[in-house]
Amino acid sequence: MKQKKIPDKFPYLLLLPAFAFLGFIVIFSGLYNIYISFFSMKLTRPGLGRYVGLWNYVDLLCNPLFHKVLKNSIVWTVGSVIPIVLIGLFLAVILNQKLRIAAVARVIIILPWIVPGVVVATVWRLLLHADFGLFNDLLFRLGLINSHQAWLGKSSTAMLGVIIANVWKGIPFYVVLFYAALQTIPEQLYEAAKMDGANMWQNFAHITMPQLKSVFGIAIALAFMWSWNFFDLIFVMTEGGPARSTEIMPIHIYSTGFLYYRMSDAATISVFLILVFFMCFLPYQYLQKRKFE
Repeated sequence: MKQKKIPDKFPYLLLLPAFAFLGFIVIFSGLYNIYISFFSMKLTRPGLGRYVGLWNYVDLLCNPLFHKVLKNSIVWTVGSVIPIVLIGLFLAVILNQKLRIAAVARVIIILPWIVPGVVVATVWRLLLHADFGLFNDLLFRLGLINSHQAWLGKSSTAMLGVIIANVWKGIPFYVVLFYAALQTIPEQLYEAAKMDGANMWQNFAHITMPQLKSVFGIAIALAFMWSWNFFDLIFVMTEGGPARSTEIMPIHIYSTGFLYYRMSDAATISVFLILVFFMCFLPYQYLQKRKFE
């Protein structure tokens, strides 16, 4: 009995209802978020409130607290993206070498990525605890500090603490990303360079990095996107404190909308967050498109 051939478009038709439903939720919520940003809506009173036009955006740009949160977001994002990508690339290059422990090391390195973000945040909060944290104990025994420090309780060190936790959590993904890309580089290129007398650094600069250029751009884009929109790790570790020193955009949106009930202000910040995201990624997409033309 001859079987009927399934049309090529049939699987997509089966997925269409789910995509339509999810698309409706995303588009509707996004448009409604923009809509309420033009009103003075608060959760403590019914309705949208009065129409204020662009005043919410003017008030946002003139708000010193928003300037501080924006600065925190930039420090958090840059401080996370650079070490995550560079250390991930460094470890991937090491694992790509023909070492006996490479297989075991690959398994160990990927473990932090598997652990849920809330668990990672809780563990690092305990490690950096002022009274019984492991880091305080080690530094005290080594004589580097005279007394235990509240690393997450000081405005000068809290941001560094959450960045270190985020870097530890995020590195494994980029190790896997770069390692997979390194496996696609033809071995003949390195053999030809070896015959020409190239050393390890020249191989890396003239063979490895040019071959990883597109993957490097994707890694930076993903790291920026995830760090810029991060929430759970900072919220569990510091809740944006102390004195708002670790309060970044997503946490500021949450506190504005659900702690202070100013939904219109939270919607305005969300729109600004999305605008910054597109302003950063449109040039990247343009350069990527030109590269393949």
